[in-house]
Amino acid sequence: MASIVDSLTALYIDELEKQGYNEDLVDSNNEVALPEQKHSEPEYPSRKVILKNPPSDKWRGWDVHSYRPGDIDSDGREDIVVILERMCDPRENEGIAGSSCRKVVLLTGQADSTFAIARTSDRWVLCSSCGGAGVGDAHRDYSAGTGIFVLESHYGACMRTNVAKTFRYDAERANWYLEKEVVEDQNCRDDPPRSTVTVETEEDFGKVWFE
Repeated sequence: MASIVDSLTALYIDELEKQGYNEDLVDSNNEVALPEQKHSEPEYPSRKVILKNPPSDKWRGWDVHSYRPGDIDSDGREDIVVILERMCDPRENEGIAGSSCRKVVLLTGQADSTFAIARTSDRWVLCSSCGGAGVGDAHRDYSAGTGIFVLESHYGACMRTNVAKTFRYDAERANWYLEKEVVEDQNCRDDPPRSTVTVETEEDFGKVWFE
């Protein structure tokens, strides 16, 4: 007899097929299509990038949610921070039914104009309903700069919390670590409106690597 999880998983796979999620994120030429970013500041056009090290089959079913270019490893070449998404698998216990789960992918530019998959993580951008009843989707925005990238999220409704996590590149480890976390708390009942800002650094939470 099939378990409840097995039944939910079958429904999940059926729903993926209905929604038309990519079976193969990367085409036969090792290209990934990045969609136009109309609502970012600045805006970015749609484009295709060639991967030097194509992902494994575990990436089947993922779509590109958005991307931000920058030079996150400070080598003078363009890099790209990409957020992928797919419907959450019931076995992951993430959010409510139909929520989208996210994966952050760091692509570093190579001398031959391809991009290498440097790091990936499912940890830092929450699902589309994980922000609670007030905002639903906790993911707010993100940006890529020189040697850093920043992930922003928010939670709550009247009692609102905004969080910005800054990751900085460590050339010796060829990885990024959490350099700073800025937390802004707001209460809609405050008159006049005010915010309480807390800043924590590596001295507070230790060395936290992007993984």
